[in-house]
Amino acid sequence: MILITLLLVASITTVITLFIPGWVNDWYDFWIPICGFLTGFLGTALIICFIIIIASCFVSLNKPITKPKKFYTKLCKRAGEFLLQIGRVKVLIRGMEKIPSDQKFLLISNHQSNFDAIVTIWTMRAYDLSFIMKDSLIKLPIIGKCLYAAGFLGLNRSNDREGLKTIIHAIHMIEENQSSIQVCPEGTRSKKFEMLNFHHGSFKIALKAKCPIVVVGIQNTCCIHHRFPWRSTKVYFDVIDVLSYESIEHMTTQEISDLTHKMIQERIEEFPKEPCSLTKKDNTKE
Repeated sequence: MILITLLLVASITTVITLFIPGWVNDWYDFWIPICGFLTGFLGTALIICFIIIIASCFVSLNKPITKPKKFYTKLCKRAGEFLLQIGRVKVLIRGMEKIPSDQKFLLISNHQSNFDAIVTIWTMRAYDLSFIMKDSLIKLPIIGKCLYAAGFLGLNRSNDREGLKTIIHAIHMIEENQSSIQVCPEGTRSKKFEMLNFHHGSFKIALKAKCPIVVVGIQNTCCIHHRFPWRSTKVYFDVIDVLSYESIEHMTTQEISDLTHKMIQERIEEFPKEPCSLTKKDNTKE
């Protein structure tokens, strides 16, 4: 939507410059409509950035967000769509019909790159979904405030007490039917196709909130920054299965962790791996 808006305004500006008397008379005046297009595109982009900056001024990181604010959640979804378009990412989706529509859930996935969250935001745009991420992202100027208002939760990895507060908050959001929660149990990006070990504590959210676990496998996001801007990237987003609370309530967090890790690892191995380079040579072993 954002990219379409930018292109639409830029096109209108270009047309206007063509019809202004005396502006375009000869072939060497081609630079005038080009400047009109760039002015419309960049001018609209600056206006959107200004709106985001103003919106962030109404958010205080010291004030608890009891419920995700719709304006900021929509803003995050539109921004996710825009970044995927700019990054030339094509998301191939499978298994969305498995996701429960009548209850909140814990969504877990593997973590190959920062684009995982962007892909998930766009793919899951029809659902109320808040993300658990490292707290340094919440502290980013402007962007961090918008994420915070959208219900994103910062996790302090170096402080167990603060980390526990985040987990409790996530449990509360599910119990109060405010939002589903997404977490990457690896804790950090693998930056490659092989998965890291899961942190078992992430699964306490599902056990305490008594909610299902949506298990998702994501493939090829680790290649996007290598291939951009010259080549597009096919990313696979696969809802592998949904584990009901009744199927996991008597399991330990380690057992759930081992089970879901195996499910995701086996599934992502089925998908083609994009070459992480601009050549045709497959560098998937990097």
